[in-house]
Amino acid sequence: MVTLADIAKQTGVSINTVSLVLRNRPLQIPVRPDTIARIKRVAGELDYRPNRAAQMLRFKRSNLIGLVVREFRHPLFASINQTLIGELERRGFEVLVTDVPDFNDSKHIEDLYNHQIEGLVIGPFYSGPVCPFLRRIADQRFPVVEFFHDGEIAMDGVTIDKTGAVAKVVRHLAGMGHRRIGCIVSNPEHPMLEGYRRAMRDAGLSIHRAWINPMYGGIENGRELGRRILAGRNDPTAYFFHDDNAAIGFMRGLHEHGFRVPQDIAVAGYGDTPIATYNLVSLTSVRLPIQKIVEGIVRQLTARLEKKPVRSWPPVRTGGWQRLVLQGELVVRESSQLRRVGQGTDSSE
Repeated sequence: MVTLADIAKQTGVSINTVSLVLRNRPLQIPVRPDTIARIKRVAGELDYRPNRAAQMLRFKRSNLIGLVVREFRHPLFASINQTLIGELERRGFEVLVTDVPDFNDSKHIEDLYNHQIEGLVIGPFYSGPVCPFLRRIADQRFPVVEFFHDGEIAMDGVTIDKTGAVAKVVRHLAGMGHRRIGCIVSNPEHPMLEGYRRAMRDAGLSIHRAWINPMYGGIENGRELGRRILAGRNDPTAYFFHDDNAAIGFMRGLHEHGFRVPQDIAVAGYGDTPIATYNLVSLTSVRLPIQKIVEGIVRQLTARLEKKPVRSWPPVRTGGWQRLVLQGELVVRESSQLRRVGQGTDSSE
């Protein structure tokens, strides 16, 4: 078995320097870049593998972070997770990942915790109950950071101002001449509905209950809705979707139903995933600041690991927990760029 001493002997540096370089830790003494490159090259040539048990005994740390994710294959969350894993690895951590359908099930979280992880990232959380095990370790101040929870929750977190995001979309659609704007969200209590209603009122627009459709995201669900949609005189001429995939599916369903986007119905989504740009009719969407999301998660996590207060940034503090709320950016594309004229409405909520 190759050891740090073997690498130190072959490179002519100390074992401590080899250890710090290979763990991507800050060096207490200056080391030339070519020496760092030589250490890593020799480690690769010798097929060095760190002894995790020995590291834990020596440094009292595992350098392991658990990542519990839901909808891992969703393009938006896949991008966040990939960026997050890369950032954590750059800081010398290893990441153990598990994909779970329900955060109320504690089994996967307990399994990760039993691997001696130092911290835990969990998301996209949305609203919903927290499993007793997660609640217990969070209450004990074990480093846990969630992302995208919709309500108040007793742990550190990073989220998006969803009410503000949908309000930007409504203002844009109203500015393009639309007076009947529908809103498609995953559940009747979704926080985006607050922003939708507020923005509609601010624009002087009425709301009909039938214009609000709770529907879980996904291309096929959106496609089915597009096939069933109506375009009568009191039906929406524009729709906002809480998920790009559902919006893209909706556009396909409209096409199969004989409607044109944006000539007959305008569409906007949320997430600005790659498909939004490359769809045949490019999709207007709310772009999320993925790098800032990841930076917020990592900053909160490392602050807890180092038992330091989080400073020099603007989180919302609730009960000692850190909650960073970020803004989305509306990216306007073909699906909503056609100005509509001569539209009225006689319906209200």
